Amino acid sequence: MFGEELPPWDTERKYYSQNLQLFFEDHERGHLYEIDLEKSLLSILQHPGCSVKAGTPSFIVLVKGSPFCKQFLSGKKVQRLK
Repeated sequence: MFGEELPPWDTERKYYSQNLQLFFEDHERGHLYEIDLEKSLLSILQHPGCSVKAGTPSFIVLVKGSPFCKQFLSGKKVQRLK
């Protein structure tokens, strides 16, 4: 999913695959599902809680342990996608 090179806008070198958390939101249940980066896009899209609107899936990408990540996830129901 991610290449070896980091993007030029990532001057702090935070956005490498091992440092990211990927989620999708189940709007009906109000849950976030954390996605294993090794899962295929097809398996993620087949999950009943994953929705596609106007042909476009939506994902939330966060830097693990960042202040924003901690604040964003606080109070949310997070489940690991099986």
